[in-house]
Amino acid sequence: MTMQPLYVFDAEVSALPGADPFPLVREHVGAWLCGPAGDGPGAVELAVAGGPRPLHGGRTVEWAVEGPPDATAVRVTVTQPLDGDVGRFVTRITVSSVAGRVGLRVVMGREVDGGWIAPVQDPLLRRPGLLRTVAADEGLRLHVLGQRVTGRYEPIRETAQTAVLAESLAGRTRLPILLVHPREDAAWTAARQAAGELIGLAQVVTLNYGTARELRRLLPEAAVPDGGARLVWPLPAPAHPAYARAEVADPATRFRWMRTLGELAVVARGSDHGWEAARRAARGSAARRAAERLAAARATGDVARQLDVYEERVARLEADVAFWEAEAQTLTTRLEAAGDADAARREAEYWRDLYVREVKRDDFKAGEPADPWEEVPELDRADPEATYRALEEAADHRIVFTAGAERSWRASGYPHPDEMTAQLVTLAKAAVDLYDQPNGRPEKMPRITQWFKEQHGLTVATSDLTIKKDRKLRYFSFDGDDRRDGLPHVKVRDATSHNEVGRIHFAFDHDKRRLIVDHVGVKKY
Repeated sequence: MTMQPLYVFDAEVSALPGADPFPLVREHVGAWLCGPAGDGPGAVELAVAGGPRPLHGGRTVEWAVEGPPDATAVRVTVTQPLDGDVGRFVTRITVSSVAGRVGLRVVMGREVDGGWIAPVQDPLLRRPGLLRTVAADEGLRLHVLGQRVTGRYEPIRETAQTAVLAESLAGRTRLPILLVHPREDAAWTAARQAAGELIGLAQVVTLNYGTARELRRLLPEAAVPDGGARLVWPLPAPAHPAYARAEVADPATRFRWMRTLGELAVVARGSDHGWEAARRAARGSAARRAAERLAAARATGDVARQLDVYEERVARLEADVAFWEAEAQTLTTRLEAAGDADAARREAEYWRDLYVREVKRDDFKAGEPADPWEEVPELDRADPEATYRALEEAADHRIVFTAGAERSWRASGYPHPDEMTAQLVTLAKAAVDLYDQPNGRPEKMPRITQWFKEQHGLTVATSDLTIKKDRKLRYFSFDGDDRRDGLPHVKVRDATSHNEVGRIHFAFDHDKRRLIVDHVGVKKY
């Protein structure tokens, strides 16, 4: 029987001070096996080897226990038939405690008779629910390659945090990092689901417009497509695959991430060190006990007891021989495959294709029209019309500019047109996100100023005491309405000389699902 591993999760587990994580994780395994039907072995049963036992859903479970108390491990194997009776899908879980270090390892793959290996059909790989419950346990901590993994995404909302992210991305000994720039509820859902599915395989980080722009400046090779994602491998790497906005929300993309990262983890995580250490400790402990019993029997001249010890030793040695013969056969098979030039070439081509299949996606714009946001020109000090029209087109008229916005810019003499342009682009993208939602706003909309800040990095205020009291400063006329409320505004700069205090005043037009900008330039008063 040959197992083809397709996914490996391997983490170190710690607990709060004073708690032993080993029995806690074993309890989680027992609860996962029992499920709603309650037909699996619980934590108490897992302390002693048992099975096979039928489980709900046509599955079968068996478990083994190895090692003395200071180096112990329990291995649980769950199998279920594959469609067409071509083999079995296997989930193998090891919980180990060796020299005070507790490990949790999950391997998923398929077993087929006769050594035949065939590609798995999608969608087959899903993260076991066990990992979700262990990660959610506030009394436990999971670490992979020294990094804590939680199954949740990490939001980067402030520009100052981006430098720390860029430093992390430059690391060599870390998990891959999936950078996501969500612009709609479906993308946020995708980021949350990816973080859960890819736990231990990749860290998921979300960016807003401000932090995405800053990351592009600090680390151009890790720049994230507008509304899309990029999978950043540990450096050095020739390229990092990028994904367009539509792909991020597509469930097929998440299955592809799971398969690619799962297969790469099979190579990177190696063998089951916790189980192997427990087996070695068990053999050593048994040998010491046998030696002690044999010495006692010899001292008393008890020949019958000596024969019993010798028989036990022979049985143990026979078991060891069977184990090592199986290991030797596995290694021989691998060696023969490695010595076969055709097999080696096929394996090399497989891993090359797996990598290239993702990396070549970096050219995600190939065959597609240019990004209209990249075509927006910088504000001209004398005439902003080209910038305004380009923004209106790129945003599909979710933002529009009045004649007042043109006059205010020409008269302002604002000394930072590049910064003002970047803020206008971000505001236009925010308008698209705001009004392209099914109900005209995200499902879980917080305070609007908080939403602008967290999702887009914009500092927006909806009140100003001076403007609130002055009707001429507050209201403007546009598209047949004389009372457009221009009180909301973006603070481009603050706490500096008046000619550098930038402002963008706009009104919400919920009926036509757009923002109306009437002032671009310096502070109105």
